[in-house]
Amino acid sequence: SFGDLLAVLVGTGEEAHLVAVQALEPRHHVARHGRVRVTDMRLVVDVIDGRCDVEGFGHCERLLAGYGDVLTAVLHVQKLDLENQRRSRGDWARILIAVGQGGGTVYLPAGVYKIMPQRGPAGAEVNALTIRGSNIRLLGDGPGVTRLLFRVAGDRDPSTNFDIVSRDGKSSVWRGSALVIDNSGGAGRPLHDVAVEDLEIDGGARPGNTRERSLSAAPGGDGWDVSHKGILIIPDFSYRALSFVNLHLHSFRGEIVYGGGDAIDDVTIERCYIHSTNADGVSVSASLVMRDNRISDCAHACIENIHGAKSASYINNSFSNARLGLNFQTDWDSPHSVLVTGNVIEECSDNGILMNVENGPALIADNKIGRAHV
Repeated sequence: SFGDLLAVLVGTGEEAHLVAVQALEPRHHVARHGRVRVTDMRLVVDVIDGRCDVEGFGHCERLLAGYGDVLTAVLHVQKLDLENQRRSRGDWARILIAVGQGGGTVYLPAGVYKIMPQRGPAGAEVNALTIRGSNIRLLGDGPGVTRLLFRVAGDRDPSTNFDIVSRDGKSSVWRGSALVIDNSGGAGRPLHDVAVEDLEIDGGARPGNTRERSLSAAPGGDGWDVSHKGILIIPDFSYRALSFVNLHLHSFRGEIVYGGGDAIDDVTIERCYIHSTNADGVSVSASLVMRDNRISDCAHACIENIHGAKSASYINNSFSNARLGLNFQTDWDSPHSVLVTGNVIEECSDNGILMNVENGPALIADNKIGRAHV
């Protein structure tokens, strides 16, 4: 939690690994992000050199542990630095408390970072990073520049490694999800204003789309793994104003962006490249705007969303190489219409655009559909 890293990246009772494995040359504007003051409520995780020690923190494996609800993550990084100023353990604690109480920005400069669940008891369902607070912004330097590389617990390759858990009395594959937004402890209050911007999350499964749509089960694990998601919004809790902008999300065996239930409002997905999954690219039950995205190589649908009586707009997106391009459903008596315009849909073997027969109003205009059915 930086919230907890979530407030600021993982939650109470969890331990996540954020491992800087490769330092890249920072872009020219990184320095202007580097200044961190408590009043800014910005946490910088920076990669300075290849050593695994940090001034004032001791061994990196216990780097930022021990702050209770403020930060329960273990962060493996080479160095934390604020304009080359060394900060004491107490200084960092105050910054983390400020972010945890009031929200803030977690900035990850150029580099490649491993993220993985911490091993729990046998059969535990564990994920990598979890946001549990409002007003949190997770910011990188751009896709391909700031890269989060997902690994299965124990630093294992997700292509061929997974754990087995018991779900509904049956054995199921469990790799875990990369980033979880969780309001299960919100006591009915919406978790709001969370943004993830300008970075890449690599799910690590090669290939992500094995063309095997059946649910994963031991021993192979090559099918649809419902645990292995890129961004998971925990279903059936209240959320408002979530935005995912300029992201590269790929190589997962489950849905890459997922959120269920009927209490998610005001989601924006913009300028994202989403691809390579054994499930759907995006499957969100919410009021939603999707604009200028590219989604492809999905074993099922590029988009499979349920909007109920809520509004939705799909503008200037590209959907390709899936069974379904755009599949959406609304209530037949919804007061809001769905807008579908300016999209390019091609190489979708079953349907380019598919609506439930009892859908509500929809305006579909000025789209290009090739080698797909409507």
